[in-house]
Amino acid sequence: MNLLFIVIIIPCILAQNWLPYEKKVIYRAPASSMHRPSRDTSTILKTLTANGSIFHDIVVDRSYRGTRSIDDSNAELSSLIKAESKELARRQKFKHGDNPLSIDLWHHHDLGEVKNFIDSVATRNPELAQKFTIGKSSEGRKIAGLKLSKGNEAQKKSIVVMAGAHAREWVTVTAAMGLVLKLLKDKSLIKMFDIYVIPVLNPDGYVYSWETDRLWRKTRSNRNNKLCPGRGVDVNRNFGYNWDSACELCYDEYPGRTPFSEPESINLATFLARLNQSSSISAFFDVHSYGNELLLPGGDCKHKSKLDKVNREASQAFISATTSTFKAGSVCDIVPYTVHGASIDYVQQVLKVPIVMSPELGSYTHGFMPKPEEIYTSVTDFVHGFMAVAKFAFQHNI
Repeated sequence: MNLLFIVIIIPCILAQNWLPYEKKVIYRAPASSMHRPSRDTSTILKTLTANGSIFHDIVVDRSYRGTRSIDDSNAELSSLIKAESKELARRQKFKHGDNPLSIDLWHHHDLGEVKNFIDSVATRNPELAQKFTIGKSSEGRKIAGLKLSKGNEAQKKSIVVMAGAHAREWVTVTAAMGLVLKLLKDKSLIKMFDIYVIPVLNPDGYVYSWETDRLWRKTRSNRNNKLCPGRGVDVNRNFGYNWDSACELCYDEYPGRTPFSEPESINLATFLARLNQSSSISAFFDVHSYGNELLLPGGDCKHKSKLDKVNREASQAFISATTSTFKAGSVCDIVPYTVHGASIDYVQQVLKVPIVMSPELGSYTHGFMPKPEEIYTSVTDFVHGFMAVAKFAFQHNI
């Protein structure tokens, strides 16, 4: 066993330092990353020795794909982060009281700016926009959104857009704000539907990714675990459909101790269930980055089912409206491996929402740190795709 450990395991550890950046990500889970463990090598080796099967599973077992990471000590990645920081310093910050029409869609915006934007939209457009909250995060931050609607038709259906579930996917937040801006300018869709936009589902993680760890993915709930002293749960693995606990505490895709262990996921699920009872939800968008992919329900690869006609046609409407080339299909078709506890499967299978999709905005070129022109392209792609899907839903009375 000791010889096997030296011959097989040690080279695997060392290779993580020697492989060039572009070869470290062998497969790509939706919006996943890898970080170098925050402990030194001797501590890692002690843990591996005491728990021999754990590292074997990480290296070999296909069910642990969520563990691969981008080494954030890598020079190329550090360069991207520095370049992004310089670009952020140039952005037009959205201050309290600013006109929402002036929002800068070429740059990212921190949580304070998002809050200012939501407040400004609601204050300046009381006849069109209403601020709402679905609850609070683990650290007590409000999870806020905007309802956009024109007219009081009793039979009007709803569409829900949620972004910022994964903290590091900043472009999704800008895309959500870009959609709000479009709906304020072109009021045709908010005459057809009540549209609810939640720009940041995971505010704690979002703040942490701005202030401490650019590639942070999860929530910031406290687990108090000695082996893995970090925090957080992947909120998009925490929903109560096809949930699975196999993923270990330290992993980026850790799904939590139980389904809906996180206030972020249970608050969203409760909000959606109540809304679906009072105003039938026609479509749900969970916006992510990156890859220019349009993920549709079907995360259980062991029991694959054909995509229903409505989602297939809606996805084609989305793709036909974008300037970038998107690849559409079920999670299993695109990834391809089983994704447990995802929002889109929960919303379709449990709440029976007919149109459900998860756009992965942006190309692979700069990943989670797109250039300004790439940010703007992602925003416009999402806005145009959303508009096309909403019109499709209205025309087909979905």
